[in-house]
Amino acid sequence: QLAEYYQRNNQTQNAILTYRNIIRDFDTDVLNAYIKLFAIYESQGDFESINSVLAECTNPDIVNQFQRYLANQPEFDIVPGSYDDPVTLTLIANPSGRVYYTTDGSTPDDESMEYTTPLFLEKGTFQIKAIYINSFGLMSPVTEGVYQINVSMPDPPRVNLDSGELEEPEMIVVEEIPEDCIVYYR
Repeated sequence: QLAEYYQRNNQTQNAILTYRNIIRDFDTDVLNAYIKLFAIYESQGDFESINSVLAECTNPDIVNQFQRYLANQPEFDIVPGSYDDPVTLTLIANPSGRVYYTTDGSTPDDESMEYTTPLFLEKGTFQIKAIYINSFGLMSPVTEGVYQINVSMPDPPRVNLDSGELEEPEMIVVEEIPEDCIVYYR
């Protein structure tokens, strides 16, 4: 009630401090304080403060209630590192916003490529950086990881004849086929 009194008397900062004290000092029945505090911040367009309060909140029920205000970092479904096969990388984030990414190590922003489908990393070094921007325009910190994809190419098979024109029909034999490989010809 004290916070409501402050708010009615245009003492918004005192109302904010009172709600934050309630949130900090009490374990139960604080949902109403969060609702009213966030209403003040929203009326001021201060979504960063809402995100900050939620980042400090240890009550998962409260955090889930106000998920739309969060701007958490995207996560990678595969740990950065070195791989011998191509990787299909999924970026995981809250679906109420957008994820933007780069693959060259540059810092992403809302002009970067928008993530819509998993990234196929076929061969080479990929310095993936990603951000999440929620529907209120809040940007998450950058998530980053380096993926080294070392796809090895098998040695070519050997044939028993040199290339060139032949005077008469010859039997061509494929020799030394690399392990786990199939030879195709035309």
